[in-house]
Amino acid sequence: MKEYTIDFAADYIEAKNDKDAYQIALQYVDENYNLWKDDIADVVEADDNEAEYPLKTYMIDFASYSVEATSQAAAMKKAKRYAKSHDLDIVDIDDGYEF
Repeated sequence: MKEYTIDFAADYIEAKNDKDAYQIALQYVDENYNLWKDDIADVVEADDNEAEYPLKTYMIDFASYSVEATSQAAAMKKAKRYAKSHDLDIVDIDDGYEF
């Protein structure tokens, strides 16, 4: 049995400042992904700011998802179920590690 880590694609929001961005992100992930604040790894100002002044573009970085499985294929199956239930896109899955 191994533990695998799955990473998800980030999403973007617009806000006036860091504090507003975090509050908007909390509401956004609840409404759009049915996730909690613990599922947000970070909210940072995006490199490409496409928002119109005075707003800035912020990136919501989702927390990785860990799953125990007998193989990477089995882990991916579990990850796809989780991603589908939360409307997330899987970016990467690691090779897993023995525990």
